Amino acid sequence: MAPLPVIAGVARVSFNWNSAHGIAPVNVMHFDTVIGTETGIAAAIESCFDDAMWSYVQQDWSFTSMTVTKLDGSSAGVTVPCAAQGSLTAGDWIPGGAGVISFYTTQRGSRGRGRIYLGPLAETETGVGLIQTTVAVQAAWDTFVTDARAAGVAPVVASYVHADAHDIIAVQARSVMGQQRRRNDQLR
Repeated sequence: MAPLPVIAGVARVSFNWNSAHGIAPVNVMHFDTVIGTETGIAAAIESCFDDAMWSYVQQDWSFTSMTVTKLDGSSAGVTVPCAAQGSLTAGDWIPGGAGVISFYTTQRGSRGRGRIYLGPLAETETGVGLIQTTVAVQAAWDTFVTDARAAGVAPVVASYVHADAHDIIAVQARSVMGQQRRRNDQLR
């Protein structure tokens, strides 16, 4: 893996999901912050979580820690425990299926867009080839971005190629499920 870029004031945060059925998802987001410690950054982020953000993830998965790495060029990642986050959606799961949360900034091109994949999806959350619960998830992610910004941990899209970051101004919970190939490889 290439070394992380130096982007002043930005922290890379990994949401570390548990391993179930041979799959251990990790979601990575970036936050522009002046909070001095990794535990402070994690606490501010955690205070903005809402269960609806993860509502279509099948109940076997949850995350109980975040790894916070300041992109200052010298900090190592610090893993910070948090209250269990995840879904209570029962039923079977779709091994390669994931909900796609897209992030947009004012920056044009790929350096101004980002996404995370939430899954594996619960089969009960899908129908006719689409995710059925995107309205609640959309509202929860919109609120998360607003609340995080107010808490001093503004979500950003970080470009490792350009070593810069741009504030997220819009979020879209897509109704068409995505597939993250690395997760699919874990099943082989």
